[in-house]
Amino acid sequence: MELAIAGGQPKRVLLDTGSAGLRVPKEFLGNAPINRTGQIIKEVLSDGTVLEGELVYTNMQLGLLSTDEPVPVQIVTSRQCLPQKPNCSAKSGTPFSGIIGVNYSEKSLPYNPLRKLPGNLSNGLIITGSNNKASLILGLTANNQNGFKMVSLSPQPAINDIPGNRWDSGLNGVCVTISGTSLKNTCNGKMVVDSGSNRGLTEVKSAALIGKLKPGRLRPENALKLGIPGVFDYSVTPGNRDGINVWNLNVSAKAENPVLVNSGMGFFDKYDVLLDPVNGQQGFRSRT
Repeated sequence: MELAIAGGQPKRVLLDTGSAGLRVPKEFLGNAPINRTGQIIKEVLSDGTVLEGELVYTNMQLGLLSTDEPVPVQIVTSRQCLPQKPNCSAKSGTPFSGIIGVNYSEKSLPYNPLRKLPGNLSNGLIITGSNNKASLILGLTANNQNGFKMVSLSPQPAINDIPGNRWDSGLNGVCVTISGTSLKNTCNGKMVVDSGSNRGLTEVKSAALIGKLKPGRLRPENALKLGIPGVFDYSVTPGNRDGINVWNLNVSAKAENPVLVNSGMGFFDKYDVLLDPVNGQQGFRSRT
């Protein structure tokens, strides 16, 4: 999506449902006033990329829409990979092109800047499609919520300086099946719907769950199914096309959940996704 920061030229940034907050390189800033805090913050993305830079406050514009007041923005001056994830996006060498994280599970500043859009435009959003064909609908109405199946999110405690309600972006009770493992409709999975990741991921706490399968990229014979009964039923044959069907398998004894899933952006080819921060819900509508 395109947005302008501090009166600068509109720039394309990655729309990311897997994080919260606006994070851009300093070249994106225009000449409008900026309130510098001097505070250097770090953000770790799902692929292991560590973004570092100063927290500032300034205005943000989406087309003709502008935020009601200055919003927090991370001005990213350093990008690197976590040691345990050496192949993160920072390794590519391509310049950082900015991220707008639009979930509502902030753990610190910056918060999701869409919270500060005027009127009802701040009451939620819908993403339809993926990759270069995605569109963003701002503001939920009875009309545009037609056809969505809703899942309730877990409320999170309020945090100073973050306006509105916070919700855990992970969906509980997701059923996971991977051919060739003992994950056969195992319904204790937690899943993050992540438009910012070009690869899907299943992480298990116990290696016993995957049997003889080795961690790493899944092969076509390891067909994968994800579902919440009555809400969505997603399947993918793992392949080698980033953003569509690359799927990784990981084992981490330190994982918080027995089974953790990151949907990757390919999920958005099959489902429109709705985020409702007022009522704490995430919605799914089949695109087929």
